[in-house]
Amino acid sequence: MNATSHLPVETTRIVLVGFMGAGKTTVGALLAERLKWSFVDTDQQLENQTGSTVAEIFTRSGEAGFRLIEARAIEILVERQELVLALGGGALETESTRSLLRDSHGTLIVFLDAPAHLLLARCESQAASTPQNANGSKGSIPVRPLLKQLGSNPALLEEKLASRLPHYGIAHLTVPTADRTPAEVANSVLAALNTAAKGNSTTLAEFTPTPQRQQKAQPR
Repeated sequence: MNATSHLPVETTRIVLVGFMGAGKTTVGALLAERLKWSFVDTDQQLENQTGSTVAEIFTRSGEAGFRLIEARAIEILVERQELVLALGGGALETESTRSLLRDSHGTLIVFLDAPAHLLLARCESQAASTPQNANGSKGSIPVRPLLKQLGSNPALLEEKLASRLPHYGIAHLTVPTADRTPAEVANSVLAALNTAAKGNSTTLAEFTPTPQRQQKAQPR
């Protein structure tokens, strides 16, 4: 069941938040396709801008340096309209980013929720199924610095997730992702959008559920 707070009167952008493995990139791309909006993944955006992977930025600048670069990028991106934006799992640890999103007119913040053991399983499955490049890197999937730091220790991952949950609490809408396909998760977000739109007389395309897929895709 989806948990909601008061949704924006008029939504002009959607920001997806959640821990690594929650499915933000996969769901975000689906939402953008359905709404005919643009889609941006902040980690991918930073890699394109800097020419370095997220892991390399972490190594070179430290987490504090990375969060500063990330916060500046988000500040620019949230000025765009008709945008679906997927944030890195730790982006909301930055107070200025939380304040920016809370005060951003027309921004719907959606928390994609899942238990720690499932998040870890998704990340490990994704890493195992991605072929290595000649240099040993994993295709187009960036190395997750947090996973590298914590390893495959469920207890440490659970602790990190617990520390971030209060930050994810700024979301207007919480959508559980366990045992649901990315399409089903996207459908839940769109259904909430349309319910809010009808209640506020906001023009928004009628919601038509996406046909369910036979296999559950591994979200990112």
